[in-house]
Amino acid sequence: LMTLVHNDLEPASAELCPPMADVLRALDGDDRWVVRMTGSGSTLMVLPRDPKDREAVRRRLSELLGSDRRTAECRAIPT
Repeated sequence: LMTLVHNDLEPASAELCPPMADVLRALDGDDRWVVRMTGSGSTLMVLPRDPKDREAVRRRLSELLGSDRRTAECRAIPT
């Protein structure tokens, strides 16, 4: 599924907001999750490939963003 998800605005958003691009690149190098920029670049979504890796995602985001950034966990509920 994630190979089909593409955001045409990602390059322009990365150019306008280099810190967001830095976080995207740092997260994108880990095979435990998939990271994508949403919409016009105001949000990154990080989807762990295995639910057991949620804590690893939280730790990595904390390392990259520090305590001055807000993160939220969302869960998909299969129907």
